[in-house]
Amino acid sequence: HRRLMALVKAGGPSQTFDFLRCGRKSFQLGARLEEIFEALQKLGLSDSSKYHSASSGAPVSVRNDCDELVPYRPLSAKRVKLTGQGSWDCSNYLSELFYVPFREPRINMFDIQPPAGAFPDVSGSTGEEEFALALVWDAKNLLRLYPEELCPKELSSYTRVFGNYKDAETDRQIGDRRGQNFREGRLAGPSKSLPTMTSLLQICVARYDEVLCGSATDRKDFYHQFFATDEKASLNCLFPKFDLNRFLQCKAYDSYAEKFLKKSRYDRVAQGDMLHGLTSKGPYSADMKVVACFGAIFQGDHLGVELATDSHSNLLCAAGLLGDESRLRSDFPLACDSKVDGLVIDDYFCLSREPRALSSDLSASGSVAAFKTAKRVYSREGLIGSDAKDVVGSPRRHACRASEV
Repeated sequence: HRRLMALVKAGGPSQTFDFLRCGRKSFQLGARLEEIFEALQKLGLSDSSKYHSASSGAPVSVRNDCDELVPYRPLSAKRVKLTGQGSWDCSNYLSELFYVPFREPRINMFDIQPPAGAFPDVSGSTGEEEFALALVWDAKNLLRLYPEELCPKELSSYTRVFGNYKDAETDRQIGDRRGQNFREGRLAGPSKSLPTMTSLLQICVARYDEVLCGSATDRKDFYHQFFATDEKASLNCLFPKFDLNRFLQCKAYDSYAEKFLKKSRYDRVAQGDMLHGLTSKGPYSADMKVVACFGAIFQGDHLGVELATDSHSNLLCAAGLLGDESRLRSDFPLACDSKVDGLVIDDYFCLSREPRALSSDLSASGSVAAFKTAKRVYSREGLIGSDAKDVVGSPRRHACRASEV
């Protein structure tokens, strides 16, 4: 019994665990479990009950009586919170497999039609929320405008943006890009080897003599910090199309005019010596149709996780982190466990074995040194993070207990 108790303690938390704090879907999990529990109580345990006879068809009532239980909801532009500004060009850190598909995704497109139900229906959109969203994008330098001729012709390639509940006042932005995803070829990337919890079982801390020190940091709104080329952004389209004159006060209009509007013929008598450059943007038609596009990577882009993980990994590898022998992966064993690190898309973490005598002050640990290196890299690249969520030199006591069983 003592052996079993030791295993139970090693495999689970030592204190009461609140699963409602364990992730974004935890409220859904709690509600669904409660509904099933209530349904089972109503069935009873008699010989004739559906529960006892293992028959199916018993109703389970759904209860969504708070915002957290409705995580996905129609777009409300005023609730969308964006932090990234599409300023990091990851091109220099992409592997050869992803470089061209990222720079020019049409090279990875097939001339096929997604089946019914495999793409969002945008035909009924009035465009008012979409236009309001475009203004939110423009404030973050994420709005791109393109002539309708340069964007997809099929409505199935357009993106429907919806909200993912974040808190009482804000939503995350999710792009339903299934139609465009369907047309783009799948590329096997680093997401298949992301570390899992079982990967940690390879770390062997010396019983009684060592502690495990952990540090972690993540990038804030990571996908939206990526700069997208015009070729990439022009496939992140909102529907419906808009009249160009609705965007005259937007920053994106200036970029559009520079790229696509013909400048007026130079008249020296009217415009002088042009010491301050050409002031006129040239003629345009008020009813010229343009498409509002997103100038970063949508959360909902099926290659987004591969692009983000691949470039992030190569960025840190160039700084001496994520070494082959000590990187935690789900598809490859560790060769050295004195200091190990890993990457889960935008979250970098490092664990190091340290003498127990130093457990009161782990500031000089290998874990903290790796953390500081990663932070310097992020600062140099202008990749913002959630500093309040950083973990710096924290003793992972539950991991140590697991090694002592």
